[in-house]
Amino acid sequence: AKPDPPLTVEYLHDLNKRIGRLAYEMTIAWMASGKAIDALLWVAAPHTALPFDEWTDTTYTSMFNAIDWPAITLPLNMFSDKNLDLKEEVTPYNELDAKIQNIYDPEAFDGLPLAVQLIGRRFEDERLLAVAEEIHPILVGSGAVALDAHPLL
Repeated sequence: AKPDPPLTVEYLHDLNKRIGRLAYEMTIAWMASGKAIDALLWVAAPHTALPFDEWTDTTYTSMFNAIDWPAITLPLNMFSDKNLDLKEEVTPYNELDAKIQNIYDPEAFDGLPLAVQLIGRRFEDERLLAVAEEIHPILVGSGAVALDAHPLL
């Protein structure tokens, strides 16, 4: 493992600069269509729940935490199914992918809950909650509501 760099003013300045650049690039991507999107439906991890002390990666959540964008996890009212979610033998992309693939056991994961996360932009927490309130029933199959009908949108 690579040792942590020394905690210096220069290092913290560089880190803040990199975080600022990430926030800028994420904003550009958010606006790529020419109009801001309301929210981003995203995975929370490359897997469902894991055995104790087996968490592998925070990439899917930490990048939004780093740029201070809010997120909410939405349960899907769906569960892993050993009969559908078979373990396939595929060539891993890298060591982390191999670790994730090796953790998966259809029997052990059978019945574990599935969820996604919904991402919003900084200072738009209320908008994110409004979108989550509208989209969650659609995701779980209990009906649709027009997104433009909400007063916060």
